[in-house]
Amino acid sequence: MKPLAALGAREMAKLKVVAFDLDDTLLTDGVLLPSVYSALCALGESGYTLVAVTGRPLGYGEVLARLFPVAGVVVENGSLSIRRSAGGGLSAHDPVPDAERHARRQALEAVVAAVRAAVPAARFSDDMPLRRSEITFDIGERMHLPEDQIRTLIHTIESFGAWATRSSVHVHATFDRTNKAEGLLRFLRLIEPDLDQGAARHRILFAGDSGNDAPCFSAFPCTVGVANVRRALASFSVPPRYVTAAEKGLGFLELANHLLQHRADPATAEA
Repeated sequence: MKPLAALGAREMAKLKVVAFDLDDTLLTDGVLLPSVYSALCALGESGYTLVAVTGRPLGYGEVLARLFPVAGVVVENGSLSIRRSAGGGLSAHDPVPDAERHARRQALEAVVAAVRAAVPAARFSDDMPLRRSEITFDIGERMHLPEDQIRTLIHTIESFGAWATRSSVHVHATFDRTNKAEGLLRFLRLIEPDLDQGAARHRILFAGDSGNDAPCFSAFPCTVGVANVRRALASFSVPPRYVTAAEKGLGFLELANHLLQHRADPATAEA
Protein backbone atom coordinates (compact mmCIF):
# COMPACT_ATOMS: atom_id res chain seq x y z
CA MET A 1 0.00 0.00 0.00
CA LYS A 2 1.23 3.46 -0.89
CA PRO A 3 0.71 6.53 1.32
CA LEU A 4 -2.25 8.67 0.30
CA ALA A 5 0.10 11.43 -0.87
CA ALA A 6 1.07 9.15 -3.78
CA LEU A 7 -2.46 9.54 -5.22
CA GLY A 8 -1.64 12.23 -7.76
CA ALA A 9 -3.38 14.65 -10.08
CA ARG A 10 -3.39 12.40 -13.15
CA GLU A 11 -5.29 9.64 -11.40
CA MET A 12 -7.59 12.01 -9.51
CA ALA A 13 -8.54 13.77 -12.75
CA LYS A 14 -10.31 10.56 -13.89
CA LEU A 15 -12.44 10.24 -10.76
CA LYS A 16 -16.15 11.04 -10.81
CA VAL A 17 -17.49 8.84 -8.00
CA VAL A 18 -16.37 8.63 -4.37
CA ALA A 19 -17.80 5.50 -2.77
CA PHE A 20 -17.20 4.68 0.86
CA ASP A 21 -17.88 2.19 3.61
CA LEU A 22 -19.55 3.45 6.79
CA ASP A 23 -18.42 1.63 9.94
CA ASP A 24 -14.81 2.39 10.87
CA THR A 25 -14.30 4.24 7.56
CA LEU A 26 -16.64 7.24 7.49
CA LEU A 27 -17.69 6.65 11.10
CA THR A 28 -15.48 6.51 14.17
CA ASP A 29 -16.77 3.83 16.54
CA GLY A 30 -20.27 4.47 15.23
CA VAL A 31 -20.04 8.27 15.46
CA LEU A 32 -20.05 10.69 12.51
CA LEU A 33 -17.65 13.48 13.42
CA PRO A 34 -18.82 17.01 12.47
CA SER A 35 -15.61 17.65 10.51
CA VAL A 36 -16.13 14.47 8.51
CA TYR A 37 -19.73 15.37 7.64
CA SER A 38 -18.58 18.84 6.54
CA ALA A 39 -15.92 17.27 4.33
CA LEU A 40 -18.51 14.92 2.82
CA CYS A 41 -20.70 17.91 1.95
CA ALA A 42 -17.70 19.69 0.45
CA LEU A 43 -16.92 16.66 -1.74
CA GLY A 44 -20.48 16.70 -3.06
CA GLU A 45 -20.38 20.44 -3.69
CA SER A 46 -17.11 20.03 -5.59
CA GLY A 47 -18.82 17.79 -8.14
CA TYR A 48 -18.17 14.23 -7.00
CA THR A 49 -21.02 11.73 -7.05
CA LEU A 50 -21.08 10.25 -3.54
CA VAL A 51 -22.31 6.73 -2.77
CA ALA A 52 -22.26 5.02 0.62
CA VAL A 53 -21.62 1.26 0.30
CA THR A 54 -22.29 -0.61 3.52
CA GLY A 55 -23.25 -3.83 5.21
CA ARG A 56 -25.86 -1.87 7.15
CA PRO A 57 -29.55 -2.59 6.49
CA LEU A 58 -32.10 -1.23 4.08
CA GLY A 59 -33.76 0.72 6.90
CA TYR A 60 -30.52 2.56 7.63
CA GLY A 61 -30.05 3.32 3.95
CA GLU A 62 -33.47 4.96 3.72
CA VAL A 63 -32.52 7.36 6.52
CA LEU A 64 -28.95 8.02 5.40
CA ALA A 65 -29.99 8.74 1.82
CA ARG A 66 -32.09 11.61 3.20
CA LEU A 67 -29.44 12.93 5.60
CA PHE A 68 -26.24 12.53 3.59
CA PRO A 69 -25.31 14.50 0.43
CA VAL A 70 -25.27 11.28 -1.61
CA ALA A 71 -26.74 9.97 -4.86
CA GLY A 72 -27.74 6.89 -2.92
CA VAL A 73 -26.77 4.14 -0.52
CA VAL A 74 -25.87 0.54 -1.41
CA VAL A 75 -26.85 -1.62 1.57
CA GLU A 76 -26.64 -5.17 2.91
CA ASN A 77 -23.27 -5.74 1.22
CA GLY A 78 -24.54 -5.01 -2.28
CA SER A 79 -27.89 -6.80 -2.25
CA LEU A 80 -30.07 -3.67 -2.27
CA SER A 81 -29.82 0.05 -2.87
CA ILE A 82 -31.63 3.30 -2.18
CA ARG A 83 -31.59 6.00 -4.84
CA ARG A 84 -32.12 9.65 -4.04
CA SER A 85 -33.81 11.74 -6.73
CA ALA A 86 -33.02 15.37 -7.50
CA GLY A 87 -36.21 16.35 -5.68
CA GLY A 88 -35.20 14.48 -2.54
CA GLY A 89 -37.49 11.47 -3.01
CA LEU A 90 -36.24 7.94 -2.43
CA SER A 91 -36.65 4.70 -4.37
CA ALA A 92 -35.49 1.26 -3.24
CA HIS A 93 -34.13 -1.32 -5.65
CA ASP A 94 -34.04 -5.06 -5.01
CA PRO A 95 -32.98 -7.14 -8.06
CA VAL A 96 -34.54 -10.28 -6.52
CA PRO A 97 -38.30 -10.82 -7.21
CA ASP A 98 -40.58 -10.79 -4.16
CA ALA A 99 -41.41 -14.50 -4.27
CA GLU A 100 -37.75 -15.48 -4.43
CA ARG A 101 -36.90 -13.01 -1.68
CA HIS A 102 -39.53 -14.63 0.55
CA ALA A 103 -38.10 -18.10 -0.17
CA ARG A 104 -34.60 -16.96 0.72
CA ARG A 105 -35.82 -15.44 3.97
CA GLN A 106 -37.45 -18.74 4.90
CA ALA A 107 -34.25 -20.65 4.09
CA LEU A 108 -32.33 -18.34 6.41
CA GLU A 109 -34.48 -19.50 9.34
CA ALA A 110 -32.79 -22.92 9.15
CA VAL A 111 -29.41 -21.19 9.24
CA VAL A 112 -30.44 -19.30 12.37
CA ALA A 113 -31.44 -22.52 14.13
CA ALA A 114 -28.14 -24.17 13.27
CA VAL A 115 -26.10 -21.18 14.40
CA ARG A 116 -27.91 -21.09 17.73
CA ALA A 117 -27.05 -24.75 18.27
CA ALA A 118 -23.41 -24.42 17.18
CA VAL A 119 -22.62 -21.02 18.77
CA PRO A 120 -24.99 -20.42 21.71
CA ALA A 121 -23.36 -17.05 22.47
CA ALA A 122 -24.15 -15.69 18.98
CA ARG A 123 -26.62 -12.80 18.97
CA PHE A 124 -28.34 -10.89 16.19
CA SER A 125 -27.11 -7.38 15.46
CA ASP A 126 -29.25 -4.57 16.86
CA ASP A 127 -30.30 -3.55 13.34
CA MET A 128 -31.67 -6.97 12.31
CA PRO A 129 -35.34 -5.84 12.10
CA LEU A 130 -34.37 -3.34 9.40
CA ARG A 131 -32.82 -5.96 7.07
CA ARG A 132 -34.40 -7.52 3.99
CA SER A 133 -31.86 -9.83 2.33
CA GLU A 134 -29.83 -11.30 5.18
CA ILE A 135 -29.40 -12.15 8.83
CA THR A 136 -26.58 -10.55 10.76
CA PHE A 137 -24.75 -11.54 13.92
CA ASP A 138 -22.92 -9.14 16.21
CA ILE A 139 -19.24 -9.99 16.61
CA GLY A 140 -17.80 -6.63 17.64
CA GLU A 141 -20.38 -3.88 17.99
CA ARG A 142 -22.27 -4.54 21.25
CA MET A 143 -20.49 -7.78 22.09
CA HIS A 144 -17.14 -9.33 21.16
CA LEU A 145 -17.36 -12.91 20.01
CA PRO A 146 -14.11 -14.93 20.38
CA GLU A 147 -12.32 -15.68 17.13
CA ASP A 148 -12.82 -19.46 17.36
CA GLN A 149 -16.57 -18.93 17.73
CA ILE A 150 -16.59 -16.55 14.76
CA ARG A 151 -14.95 -19.25 12.66
CA THR A 152 -17.58 -21.76 13.79
CA LEU A 153 -20.33 -19.25 13.02
CA ILE A 154 -19.03 -18.69 9.49
CA HIS A 155 -18.56 -22.43 8.88
CA THR A 156 -22.12 -23.13 10.01
CA ILE A 157 -23.55 -20.49 7.68
CA GLU A 158 -21.57 -21.79 4.72
CA SER A 159 -22.61 -25.40 5.41
CA PHE A 160 -26.12 -24.41 4.23
CA GLY A 161 -24.83 -23.04 0.96
CA ALA A 162 -25.34 -19.50 2.22
CA TRP A 163 -22.74 -16.80 1.81
CA ALA A 164 -21.00 -15.49 4.96
CA THR A 165 -19.43 -12.04 4.85
CA ARG A 166 -17.48 -10.53 7.73
CA SER A 167 -17.19 -6.82 8.48
CA SER A 168 -15.45 -5.11 11.37
CA VAL A 169 -18.56 -5.53 13.55
CA HIS A 170 -20.85 -8.16 12.01
CA VAL A 171 -21.03 -11.52 10.26
CA HIS A 172 -23.68 -11.48 7.53
CA ALA A 173 -25.50 -14.55 6.16
CA THR A 174 -27.40 -14.42 2.87
CA PHE A 175 -28.39 -16.45 -0.16
CA ASP A 176 -27.74 -13.43 -2.43
CA ARG A 177 -24.60 -14.13 -4.45
CA THR A 178 -23.42 -10.55 -4.68
CA ASN A 179 -20.98 -8.19 -2.99
CA LYS A 180 -20.27 -4.51 -2.46
CA ALA A 181 -18.49 -4.04 -5.80
CA GLU A 182 -21.30 -5.62 -7.82
CA GLY A 183 -23.90 -3.69 -5.83
CA LEU A 184 -22.11 -0.39 -6.45
CA LEU A 185 -21.86 -0.99 -10.20
CA ARG A 186 -25.53 -2.06 -10.30
CA PHE A 187 -26.48 1.18 -8.54
CA LEU A 188 -24.43 3.30 -10.93
CA ARG A 189 -26.26 1.66 -13.85
CA LEU A 190 -29.54 2.74 -12.24
CA ILE A 191 -28.54 6.38 -12.14
CA GLU A 192 -26.68 6.28 -15.48
CA PRO A 193 -28.23 3.52 -17.66
CA ASP A 194 -25.77 3.92 -20.55
CA LEU A 195 -22.74 3.66 -18.28
CA ASP A 196 -19.89 1.57 -19.68
CA GLN A 197 -18.89 -0.82 -16.87
CA GLY A 198 -15.25 -1.01 -17.90
CA ALA A 199 -14.86 2.75 -18.02
CA ALA A 200 -16.83 3.16 -14.80
CA ARG A 201 -14.28 1.20 -12.78
CA HIS A 202 -11.66 3.85 -13.55
CA ARG A 203 -13.99 6.67 -12.49
CA ILE A 204 -14.56 5.29 -8.98
CA LEU A 205 -12.55 5.83 -5.83
CA PHE A 206 -13.54 3.41 -3.09
CA ALA A 207 -12.58 3.87 0.57
CA GLY A 208 -12.97 1.11 3.16
CA ASP A 209 -11.39 -0.80 6.01
CA SER A 210 -12.67 -4.34 6.52
CA GLY A 211 -13.14 -7.82 5.08
CA ASN A 212 -16.43 -7.10 3.33
CA ASP A 213 -14.67 -4.31 1.41
CA ALA A 214 -12.36 -6.86 -0.25
CA PRO A 215 -14.43 -7.13 -3.48
CA CYS A 216 -14.14 -3.37 -3.99
CA PHE A 217 -10.40 -3.38 -3.33
CA SER A 218 -10.12 -6.06 -6.03
CA ALA A 219 -12.55 -4.54 -8.54
CA PHE A 220 -11.49 -0.90 -8.74
CA PRO A 221 -8.08 0.53 -9.66
CA CYS A 222 -8.28 3.48 -7.24
CA THR A 223 -8.86 2.30 -3.67
CA VAL A 224 -7.99 3.77 -0.30
CA GLY A 225 -7.89 2.12 3.09
CA VAL A 226 -8.15 4.17 6.24
CA ALA A 227 -5.21 3.26 8.50
CA ASN A 228 -7.11 0.66 10.55
CA VAL A 229 -7.39 -1.41 7.36
CA ARG A 230 -4.01 -2.86 8.35
CA ARG A 231 -5.80 -5.03 10.94
CA ALA A 232 -7.74 -6.80 8.18
CA LEU A 233 -5.01 -7.23 5.55
CA ALA A 234 -5.19 -11.01 5.84
CA SER A 235 -8.78 -10.76 4.49
CA PHE A 236 -7.71 -9.27 1.16
CA SER A 237 -6.37 -10.99 -1.92
CA VAL A 238 -5.76 -7.45 -3.21
CA PRO A 239 -5.10 -4.76 -0.57
CA PRO A 240 -6.14 -1.14 -1.09
CA ARG A 241 -3.76 0.74 -3.32
CA TYR A 242 -3.37 3.69 -0.96
CA VAL A 243 -3.63 4.08 2.81
CA THR A 244 -4.23 7.10 5.03
CA ALA A 245 -2.11 7.98 8.05
CA ALA A 246 -5.16 8.41 10.30
CA GLU A 247 -7.72 5.81 11.30
CA LYS A 248 -11.49 5.62 10.82
CA GLY A 249 -13.34 8.91 10.30
CA LEU A 250 -10.19 11.00 10.57
CA GLY A 251 -8.68 8.85 7.83
CA PHE A 252 -11.68 9.62 5.62
CA LEU A 253 -11.26 13.31 6.46
CA GLU A 254 -7.62 13.05 5.35
CA LEU A 255 -8.76 11.51 2.06
CA ALA A 256 -11.49 14.12 1.52
CA ASN A 257 -9.05 16.98 2.13
CA HIS A 258 -6.58 15.45 -0.34
CA LEU A 259 -9.29 15.25 -3.03
CA LEU A 260 -10.59 18.73 -2.27
CA GLN A 261 -7.12 20.24 -2.41
CA HIS A 262 -6.68 18.81 -5.89
CA ARG A 263 -10.12 20.10 -6.95
CA ALA A 264 -9.25 23.58 -5.69
CA ASP A 265 -5.73 23.67 -7.15
CA PRO A 266 -4.82 20.76 -9.48
CA ALA A 267 -1.24 22.05 -9.71
CA THR A 268 -0.65 21.29 -6.03
CA ALA A 269 -1.18 17.54 -6.57
CA GLU A 270 1.61 15.43 -8.01
CA ALA A 271 0.99 14.53 -11.68
